[in-house]
Amino acid sequence: MQGILGRPVRIMFISRSLGFGGAERQLVSLAKGLRERDHEVLVALFYGGSPWEAELTRAGVDVHCLGKTGRWDVMKFMVRLSRLVRRVRPQIIH
Repeated sequence: MQGILGRPVRIMFISRSLGFGGAERQLVSLAKGLRERDHEVLVALFYGGSPWEAELTRAGVDVHCLGKTGRWDVMKFMVRLSRLVRRVRPQIIH
């Protein structure tokens, strides 16, 4: 997948966390594979602290923890997410 004029695409994945489930492992594999193809990949997590974070970082994938504090942390969380989106300016958000 190439962007306009064959340039790499800036992709942001948003996930609750990176536990040991199958969906999380698929996200890690996808992010690493896209990074290997020279795309700019960022994974934004509601909650941090997963061992997969270090693996993604070693692969050159940016990982950002949004520091959600719980179920009712909505407004502050959304402000942090929107600031990250404005700063990174991804072409694709998934």
